Amino acid sequence: MRSTMNYFPRGGSDQDLGSRSIASICRVPLGMRRAGEDRARHAYDPKLVSIGPFHNGNPALKLMEEHKSHVISRGLERINRTRLLEANVNQEGAITTDSLAQAIEGLEPRARACYSEAFDIHSEKFRHMMVLDGLFIIEVFDRFRESNGGISWDEAEIDLIFRSRWILPMLMLDLIKLENQLPFFILEKLFDLTHTGNKSFSHTFTYLALYFYASFNPSMPKSCLTDHDSRGIVHLLELFHSVYKPTVNRSPRLDRRHSIGSIRDIQLADITFKRGQRNLLDIIYNRAGQAVLEIPQLLIDYSTGPLLRNLVALEQSTRSVSPYFTSYVNFFAELVNSPQDVEILRRGNVIVSLIGNDEEVATLLSNIRKEVILFERECYLSSVRHMIGERMASVWYQIQGRLKLILLDPFGKYVALLITIAALYLTIIQTIFTFLSYFRPRN
Repeated sequence: MRSTMNYFPRGGSDQDLGSRSIASICRVPLGMRRAGEDRARHAYDPKLVSIGPFHNGNPALKLMEEHKSHVISRGLERINRTRLLEANVNQEGAITTDSLAQAIEGLEPRARACYSEAFDIHSEKFRHMMVLDGLFIIEVFDRFRESNGGISWDEAEIDLIFRSRWILPMLMLDLIKLENQLPFFILEKLFDLTHTGNKSFSHTFTYLALYFYASFNPSMPKSCLTDHDSRGIVHLLELFHSVYKPTVNRSPRLDRRHSIGSIRDIQLADITFKRGQRNLLDIIYNRAGQAVLEIPQLLIDYSTGPLLRNLVALEQSTRSVSPYFTSYVNFFAELVNSPQDVEILRRGNVIVSLIGNDEEVATLLSNIRKEVILFERECYLSSVRHMIGERMASVWYQIQGRLKLILLDPFGKYVALLITIAALYLTIIQTIFTFLSYFRPRN
């Protein structure tokens, strides 16, 4: 049984809450859940595994819940074996789920306060849920790093998660869903308790998490694996969000909103576009000489919808993160107002789609921004929108752009040639009549 707390925490004092007084783990805004097609409405729900209290006990996730215990058991067995060999710890000092639940007892009020709802869950059960879910995440990250490092296991250790190719990508998506989160400080505490004293292990929990996510998301900056500050991070979704930051267009925000129109409208204003080579969010407009809009490549696959939806839901739910993805999705949704716009960007290698036809891509981007609020002064692309809007308002650039598009079209070239010949013919006739007028006697 639970009660809604209007996104404000319950269960701890101000001192317990740390630097943030507003609950950091909450449900997706109802309007966003209702927007879009039926398939999109379920992009916020875990498909394989429940993490935390929001979806705990969901019968649809029963299979992985049972397997979760197996993963944790194998993980603790491996951890204790390493501690026994390297840290000279006797069998009596072995780590168990009970000992870990006792170790995080003092963090329970702070952990409960991280959620936007008060859950009627007994203290001991709540702490064991934190431990089991946290250990599961840590073990998956640990095993994934080892498997990519060329560590071989015997057949008994290759379990359900690592045996099937489709499970890990789906698990990755479950672990970044807004309603499927654990407090980050709980994950770090459990990691420290289980890895302290392991001389053969030098990585941090943040590194393991980013290593896992980067393997499934080519757009993630690889620099985050060597230099990323996770201080102040509240959960895994926010950690994922924090690696994406625009390196350009960080000029002062503008209060006035400009409509940029679709990519076809932009071309009519004599603005060309090309694939950008920077980070995903680095959309650049260069108006020196030939106006060019640089857009980094966007890969549309099975993960794009859930990832963007949950990142935008996070930004809509808290002011503690900048609304970069809300700005990005709104910008892209304006560019692709129709399947024809998607085709233009796809031919320009700006969009790579693996999900179906161009209409599906246009619908996906359009639906993500439904029921989403963005103030122009918070939009990191406001200066780009402003410059494009100014150019599109110019009649001269509209005429110039339309003429160029006509000349680029094979049929348009033929029409332009006829117009040129006709104009030349009329010019010659006018010249002849002007010449003859000098010799014709005036009445």
